[in-house]
Amino acid sequence: MYEEANEDFKLAFKEFQNDITTKYFIRSNMGINLRLIGKYEESADMLRQAVELQPSRPGAYNNLGLTCIEMGEVNEAIAHFEKAIKFDTSAAIYYNNLGLAFFNNCQYKDAVIQFDTAKKINLEKDVPYEDPTIAFNLANVYLTQKKFFEALESYQEAIMIHDMNPKYWHHKGIVYEAMIKDLEE
Repeated sequence: MYEEANEDFKLAFKEFQNDITTKYFIRSNMGINLRLIGKYEESADMLRQAVELQPSRPGAYNNLGLTCIEMGEVNEAIAHFEKAIKFDTSAAIYYNNLGLAFFNNCQYKDAVIQFDTAKKINLEKDVPYEDPTIAFNLANVYLTQKKFFEALESYQEAIMIHDMNPKYWHHKGIVYEAMIKDLEE
């Protein structure tokens, strides 16, 4: 399915050679698609082209950051998420993704700040969360730091938002297991 989408993107490239906005969206969407099928170098190339076409659009920076995380280029990912935030400070997802990059870079304090910022943005918009991943990601940071009670609280937030996701319940159980191991040590 994704391969077929890539072929359609290539046809669209030929069709819309003179429309910069359309070229931006084609490259941006193709970059996302390539990331989803694991073609990270090609994804990064497409997303960099999108950024060059319209450097003030935050979406391509955000998606380029996600691709960089997949490629293990976490410092570059951080830079791209920070650029996305520079152009749109109201998108909680950009702060969430920056938090993920900091988490992957073992910068836990910075990760917590970004996840908390994402939560605050959504609360100000009168939306508990766009999805439960912000609470889940925050809980993962706390678990890594052995801040068990904070982790439990954040996993419970994720469960309250989406109680049918077994991953959230499973990770909450991991916290209890980690607490027992920590007490035994």
